[in-house]
Amino acid sequence: MVRAVLVAVLTVTAAGTLGRLVVRRRDDANVERRLRPWAEGAPVAPPVGVRALPGGSVPRDTSVLAAPARAVERAAGGLLGRHRGFGQWISSQLVRAQLAATATEVVAAALVVAVSGLVVGIMLGAGVVVAVVGGAVVGLVPLAVVGVAASRRQRRFAADLPDVLALLAGSLRAGFPLDQALRTVATEAGGPVGTELRRVAAETALGRTLPEALTAAGERMASDDIAWVGVAVEIHQQAGGNLAEVLDTVAATVAGRQQLRREVASLTAEGRLSAVVLGLLPPGLAVVISVVNPGYLAALLGETEGRVLVVSSLAAMLVGFWWMQRIVRIEV
Repeated sequence: MVRAVLVAVLTVTAAGTLGRLVVRRRDDANVERRLRPWAEGAPVAPPVGVRALPGGSVPRDTSVLAAPARAVERAAGGLLGRHRGFGQWISSQLVRAQLAATATEVVAAALVVAVSGLVVGIMLGAGVVVAVVGGAVVGLVPLAVVGVAASRRQRRFAADLPDVLALLAGSLRAGFPLDQALRTVATEAGGPVGTELRRVAAETALGRTLPEALTAAGERMASDDIAWVGVAVEIHQQAGGNLAEVLDTVAATVAGRQQLRREVASLTAEGRLSAVVLGLLPPGLAVVISVVNPGYLAALLGETEGRVLVVSSLAAMLVGFWWMQRIVRIEV
């Protein structure tokens, strides 16, 4: 009973800490809108539940979960400061997935989930090694969620791009200039392609050249297809020619690449699934055995030879998993 209560309290605290991080970040994102009345000198009341201090300032959050949230955020910021490449990768994935979050938020969520999983595993009677491994695995869940969201939006972007390029070519044939055709297509298109094209139109309105804006969109979405459009536009601006026909060719090429990717994905689905199953089966069985019979693996983990075998097996599994993924991964 006590163990269940502790697990529940820990879960609620972890969820509350994550909530404080997310809510406070959302409030910080709207700080200009919230403070504009004070900056303009308008006699407005403070937000509901916030006590105004002399001079119109707002007191610092002093709730119970504010201090843990700040501590987790500082730890996540220090980790990203030491590993800037990792932080840049998370930031690029967040931009690609169009998630309203920061790299610090994601790492903070991973830390909270990992520590919570570790403590819960120990409370449930699992071994220390199993609890550490389990905490590390569940700590990767926020990163996996961001990666899956980015991959899903990227696939949708690639699937919708040929139709949007065909629509752009049709607008050029109808007599629209390139910038007006782009704005029209960006307004009518939906999904990730429409969002990116609207951003391209906004950047060109602010003075950026169209090829540079299209190249930047290709870098954000990790798409060579939209980068080809930027190259085609740049060649058209320098040498002239029929841009509508070029865009039709690019659209047909992109559609063919998409069809080839789908065929490759169908042919390699069995291999990819086998790699995932074989990679997750041994650790999953170890976790189940540790929960059902906590002392069963003690003999293996209590001796030096057993620990060497465990580490060697894990290393061999990682190499095999990576190798199988490389075999079924075909760049198109």
